[in-house]
Amino acid sequence: MLSQMVPFYIVGALIFVGIFLAAMIAEGRGAHILRVWLTSDGKAAVQALKEEALVGDVEREANDLQLVSHLGAAERRYTELDARKQREERRTAHLV
Repeated sequence: MLSQMVPFYIVGALIFVGIFLAAMIAEGRGAHILRVWLTSDGKAAVQALKEEALVGDVEREANDLQLVSHLGAAERRYTELDARKQREERRTAHLV
């Protein structure tokens, strides 16, 4: 029974390896590994990567505080809904 599952395990392993490599490339680690493998002096490549990581410029977008204001607005809406619900409950309790 287990021997019949071997093709599925192989296909699953190949898919896993493909996704893992794609994630490494997307993150940028794949480029670092290729640079170390393809250079003749591996220690110099590792040292260059360390220097890039410590003093290299990283392009970043400007700070955006829209997320904070959006979360604050959502919290205020929920507070208003809760207060409205409590008023309705009090009003219906007085009518009964």
